[in-house]
Amino acid sequence: MRWWRGKTTKLVRRWRLVVADLAVGSRRRRGRQRGGDTRRRHLVEEKGEGEEAGRGSLVCTVDPFRLASEAGWWHSDFTRGRGALALVHTRESGGGSGQTVMWRRKLNVLLLKLKRLLAGASQIDPTPRNFVTNVRIPSRIDKMINIEVLSNVKAQHHDNLEDIGKLCQLRKLGVVIDGKKSHLGSLLKAISDLHASLRSLSITIPTTTLEVTPSSPELQDIASRLKHHPEFLESLSISGAKHLFPLLTEGGNKKLAKVTLSNTPLNQDDLKFFAQLPMLQCVRLRHISCTESVLNFKKDDFKCLKYLLIEGSNLTNITFEDEAACELEKMVLSSTCIESISGVHGLPKFEELELNSSSCGRLLSSCFYNVERIAKLTLRGTLLKQGDLRIIARELNICCLVLLENSFDISQNQITFEKEEFIWLKLLSVDCSTITKINFITGSAPRLKKIVWSSFTSLSGINNLPRLKELEFNGYSVPNDVEEAIKNNKSINLKHNKP
Repeated sequence: MRWWRGKTTKLVRRWRLVVADLAVGSRRRRGRQRGGDTRRRHLVEEKGEGEEAGRGSLVCTVDPFRLASEAGWWHSDFTRGRGALALVHTRESGGGSGQTVMWRRKLNVLLLKLKRLLAGASQIDPTPRNFVTNVRIPSRIDKMINIEVLSNVKAQHHDNLEDIGKLCQLRKLGVVIDGKKSHLGSLLKAISDLHASLRSLSITIPTTTLEVTPSSPELQDIASRLKHHPEFLESLSISGAKHLFPLLTEGGNKKLAKVTLSNTPLNQDDLKFFAQLPMLQCVRLRHISCTESVLNFKKDDFKCLKYLLIEGSNLTNITFEDEAACELEKMVLSSTCIESISGVHGLPKFEELELNSSSCGRLLSSCFYNVERIAKLTLRGTLLKQGDLRIIARELNICCLVLLENSFDISQNQITFEKEEFIWLKLLSVDCSTITKINFITGSAPRLKKIVWSSFTSLSGINNLPRLKELEFNGYSVPNDVEEAIKNNKSINLKHNKP
């Protein structure tokens, strides 16, 4: 046992010289040119002491990043070097089987050349119980001057936030902080220090840690830490504290194009801060609680808005006044209580609609009927029936129809495209397990050129589609009736994507 400890100590000493360069871009590029895995660094390639003659040399590689991905977790102290030597692969160079050894020896390693630290999921569930992240801001973060992306890290102390302000190359920052005034003040100071480099900012404050919303004098005191506004900020996401939004957008940010608000109250006055942003193109409202049931987009507001998402809101009515959001192209509604949307007919560039819940399905007949400009419709979880398909076919001039999981009710396992329906449809995409069969009657979908479908669904009557040119199947084996139809129609090309 002592002999093995001596051997591991030698390996650890050699490994210390290599770990700091795990994320160096130049080595990564050279690794790609050699065709190797650039995340892995070879440590030892020599005969061990006491090896018998004729045996292959022992080769060890360390791969902590691979451990993190395979195990599905990331050690909160990794970037501080504690527990960094997590996984060592050993193999016989003569082709023998390898083994994996896990060490728990703690080292003091500082990744000085690290450029990107992406912690946690790319999209966090906005509910309070899922705000917590296990990855803390690395200690001595101010020494990691090359870092450009710091995403979804948790601030343990307010000093950690002020240290972030020294990272002059930081372009993207995502932090989870407690709702303490000291944390808010330190964060605003860091943002002020990074005003010239910051392009993307995400702030998450769990509601369980949020103190009472600061009063006006307290808010002014906190705001005084923000001496310079982030003038080049393009994306802003705030969860849990709406009072930060006016502070960060004061004066009208001329670059801000994307705003996301989650798990926060919202009223009509709050929309004013959005409406006056000159370059705002994307607004996402997730799990917001509205003090009023109506959200009103007023004339000449949101002049550049192209994308609007509303998810999990208690809104019941949305109104678009004339000449409001005149550039809006796409609307996504998910799990909402919305009963009415008025003024959609006055949106000159509105062409794409996505509905993602059964409560949104009824809006097709009540709010979007006869909106001739909708070219693409995506349905998920809407639980529609054949009668709803009739409304879509006759009232909307759809060019692209996407049917995803639970778009149709389980009792509606077969759908039929009737004569003179979907006369403008060019692309049909189906990936829904409840739809087992689609029938195309003669004269239906006369302009349909492409169908994308999966093994859940069978197609019948594709020979009745005069302009069909391409079929794309996702599954193991193409249905026999489809193969037979392709043999009879040489102009149809089949693309088969196997799992």
